[in-house]
Amino acid sequence: MLQSFEFSKELLLRILNYITSKILKLKSNTMKKILLIILCLTIMIPLVTAQEADINKRGYLGISIGAAIPVGEFGSTDIGGEYSGFAKTGLSFQLINFGYRLGKNLGIAGLWSGSAFNMDVDALVNNSGLGAVNVEADPWSFGAFMGGLLISIPSDKFDIDFRGLIGFSYGKTPEMTISGYDIEGNYAFVKQTSGTSNSFAYDLGVGIRYNVSRLICINLLLDYMGSKPKFSTDLFSANGYYGKSEFDQPMNHITITGGIGFRLK
Repeated sequence: MLQSFEFSKELLLRILNYITSKILKLKSNTMKKILLIILCLTIMIPLVTAQEADINKRGYLGISIGAAIPVGEFGSTDIGGEYSGFAKTGLSFQLINFGYRLGKNLGIAGLWSGSAFNMDVDALVNNSGLGAVNVEADPWSFGAFMGGLLISIPSDKFDIDFRGLIGFSYGKTPEMTISGYDIEGNYAFVKQTSGTSNSFAYDLGVGIRYNVSRLICINLLLDYMGSKPKFSTDLFSANGYYGKSEFDQPMNHITITGGIGFRLK
């Protein structure tokens, strides 16, 4: 049993090292910090006493952290795009990641998560043609509470999970200020307040759980989340209140997270 444990541990670490090498090529400091957290969690594996994992364990309750990668129009930097969000790769935190098998393979799942994305202000300035301007912007924020179907393939050491979830999301736009001089030398100032909105959301995900013992598992998760909230914000110019802006904003993104969980009976 100990030899089997050592082999599974070595295999998992090789997989994590391969994923780490690929993600590090993104040259993102945020990603490096995320990976350090994930790797710190995996270091716990050899420190836990090797026990026979119980295949009859039906559920798990976990927590994870990782990268949130905007896709489609949410991450677009096309200044002429109707839904361009100029969102950069950010941080995702899954506070509650839950699954429970009601039968051999089918069960229920739940997720409570939050993500934050900085705006790509450099791309906004470079693509705007406004000239020498300064842009200050808060991050995009996204949170979701969802539940749905779980399909799980259990084994003594590795469980593979597929889930489809629906629920509600909370979105928040950046508060943004643009100031400086346009290409004709005229001073410009525009401020857009932050707006919030609740909307329908969905999630399609897959995960691998490594069962360290009868009580603890290590999770590696890949999720695609989608939502399209409608926001309302106020606009101000140098002369005061300018008007109101209402717009739909797709906030689709992929999350890659890793963490720890407790196995449930």
